[in-house]
Amino acid sequence: MDSALSDGAVRAEHGRTPELDHAASLRLTAAVGLGLVLIPVTARWLAEIEWVRYSDNATTQALFPHAIAILVTLIALSAGVRRIAPALAFGRREVLVCYICVCVGSHLAGHDMLQILYSAIAYVVHQAKPENSYADLLHPYIPTWALPTEGPGLRSFHEGGSSLADPANWASWRVPMVTWGLFTVVLCAVMFAVSNLLRMQWENERLTYPIAQVPLWMSRDEGRVMLPAPFLIGVALGVLPTLVNTIKHFQPLFPGLNVGVQYHQVPDPPWVAAGSLPEAWHPFAFGLAYLVPTDLLFSCWFFYVFTSLLRVISYARGHQAWGGFPYVDQQATGAHLGLALIVIVNARRHLRFVAREAWRPTNATEREALSYRLSLGVLGVGTLMLLGWMVALGFSPLTAVAWLSIFGATVLAVTRLRAEYGLPTNELFQKGAEYVLVGSLGSRSFGRSDLVAMGLMNWLTRTHRQFPMQVQADMLEVARRGDVGVRRMGWLVLAATVVGILSAKWALLDVSMRTGIATAKVHGPALWAFGPEPWNKVVGWIDAPTAPEFGPTVAILYGAFFCMVLYRARLAWVWWPFHPGGFVMSCTFGLARLWLPLFLTWCFKAVLLRYGGHTAYRRCLPFFLGMIVGQYTSAVLRTLIDIGWQLYLPAESGIGGL
Repeated sequence: MDSALSDGAVRAEHGRTPELDHAASLRLTAAVGLGLVLIPVTARWLAEIEWVRYSDNATTQALFPHAIAILVTLIALSAGVRRIAPALAFGRREVLVCYICVCVGSHLAGHDMLQILYSAIAYVVHQAKPENSYADLLHPYIPTWALPTEGPGLRSFHEGGSSLADPANWASWRVPMVTWGLFTVVLCAVMFAVSNLLRMQWENERLTYPIAQVPLWMSRDEGRVMLPAPFLIGVALGVLPTLVNTIKHFQPLFPGLNVGVQYHQVPDPPWVAAGSLPEAWHPFAFGLAYLVPTDLLFSCWFFYVFTSLLRVISYARGHQAWGGFPYVDQQATGAHLGLALIVIVNARRHLRFVAREAWRPTNATEREALSYRLSLGVLGVGTLMLLGWMVALGFSPLTAVAWLSIFGATVLAVTRLRAEYGLPTNELFQKGAEYVLVGSLGSRSFGRSDLVAMGLMNWLTRTHRQFPMQVQADMLEVARRGDVGVRRMGWLVLAATVVGILSAKWALLDVSMRTGIATAKVHGPALWAFGPEPWNKVVGWIDAPTAPEFGPTVAILYGAFFCMVLYRARLAWVWWPFHPGGFVMSCTFGLARLWLPLFLTWCFKAVLLRYGGHTAYRRCLPFFLGMIVGQYTSAVLRTLIDIGWQLYLPAESGIGGL
């Protein structure tokens, strides 16, 4: 998409950044400073709209609305400054540096990261009651340094009326803030090391990074690409639902546009086995789907329909237990593991080169964010630290290795899915490492400390939707093609990560202590999902121990095997229509909500490419990108008005979440 790179971008792509004059150095320093300052601002914003209002789940999507809105604002402001003082205006490099900082740092405060952690560790302490047996079954097996303590801080967290600035509130949270903060830093460092080690391999495989192409396209030619009529028409169409639905909130008789996710259910058997049928008309979903390769669009909606029909046929044949045969959820988990194996096998030659380069360094890695020797060191030492942390939490060494291996493979798979296919979202809901281990081997195979430790680590495996590694891989591509330079990314990602973790802690705790997660003002899932889910699951494993099950294990192995078969078939036959990525994503809850935009966009793209070719595709591209930018920026503006005037606008007037 971003073939028309500037000369500076080409030089950065090949590792030869131009000499910076003094003014350019000052602009770059200012951009880094501004990007880091924006991280706590966006973290606070995320805490308000996701944690409290639960209206616009910005970080459940592959492309962050707030980052796009900030990018648009910076480009517009830079255009104005350029007319007055050209030497002070931000160029492409500077606005993308800010974008990188915001993406890397702010998502740590998002819906699928530290929000889940703080909900869970607070819930198991404050909500321990005789009827749930948390104190008897769980507390003896949880290290005290992993949990907050009862006191004013935990009480304010639930009831509100205070703030993190009150010294009395620090005692409850001081220790877990430090311990979990250090763990998160190590986790992010390990993921960045893996991203750096695989970056060159994925560049050689010509992965397109569709999500990264959006900011790259927007920042071209000083933002003038956003001026043509097709783009502005797309913006208008994207703004329309937010504008109309916000007006409807204040004027109920005004007609609205229900573009959010709606669910339809056929109650009659055997069709009831297919589950609810989502329907969504978000303009940004069509825009993001337009960036997805056509063959993958077909496979995504095809396998979604196929697995739904498979459930119906199995129900009609007598397999009526939800989650049982044909074990489509377990097949999806296996497909992710199979995709991770494919990635590793394809990179075997590159990994041998990495080992040689680490042993006897040359100048071959001068264009990388970290040297291969340093990356392997961070990966090795960091992995040992993660394993040590898990053993300290209560895992047995063998269980810790198994859990971390499955978790790492899943993270690698979802990162590859983002880099190669650019799907709007990915959600492997509650199908992570502990579900593979307990579902296959049974809870009887593990000690109680293992099971409780799995509950503590649930914040990483609840959805698999937004890991640091996915964002890091995209941002490396933005730096490579956006005149930033990959070599600058090591320290930039480290700084943004540390600031992001500190900002997330401050934003989530302070907003909670002011509002109270147990009060009526909070609509987010802290008390009804994030908090109780892991502990009720663990209590169930303890109270009703399960035996090893043959069916789920075979389904996981089959999913991995079938993913590899689809991959080999695509290599062998050009005409093969089924993409392994579509099978991998077939059972993900988030993508299921978008099957309709994926299907309709596939129909449009198939006809467009058949009769208009790539030229027609590029002509339509600004329109679809305009829909993304229009809905994202208008949604962010709506939330700022909501927060500023404390309106608590309904979720249906925003973009919701995926």
